[in-house]
Amino acid sequence: MRCLALRCVLAWLIWLPAVSIAYAQDPRLGDIWSDPGTGFAIGGYDPVAYFVHRTPHQGKAGVELVIDGVAWKFLNEANRAVFARDPDVYAPRFAGRDPLQLARGFEAVGNPHNWLIEEGALYLFTTPDSRSAWTAAPVSERDKAATNWSGVVKATQ
Repeated sequence: MRCLALRCVLAWLIWLPAVSIAYAQDPRLGDIWSDPGTGFAIGGYDPVAYFVHRTPHQGKAGVELVIDGVAWKFLNEANRAVFARDPDVYAPRFAGRDPLQLARGFEAVGNPHNWLIEEGALYLFTTPDSRSAWTAAPVSERDKAATNWSGVVKATQ
């Protein structure tokens, strides 16, 4: 039993750097918003919980993961494992910035309580009004957010 546990830990340590490299190269993410007080991404909320529970949940102490220098918290071990396998699926788009504000040329951090899952992606918004305006925004406005985000990512490289 002890040997099996050691093999699992070694496999995890070998596999984790590959995840970090792939994650760091995803241009949609850029610099993930981290809470300045705690240092955790998206204020310590579990990004997988938005998809599984359809509501924000604070992650628990000890159920954490650091990928590419960014610390994430999770509600449980299962969510952490799912995120570790494919972080770009669960991390908020635009690195947690409000997409409507990006479309308007501003960079504003989203609030973990003002969220939306759309086309399989998590978005965080500054306010409920921003979220409502985004859902009604035409495709051209949405395209502007992606274009402006590309400029933000290039500026930070």
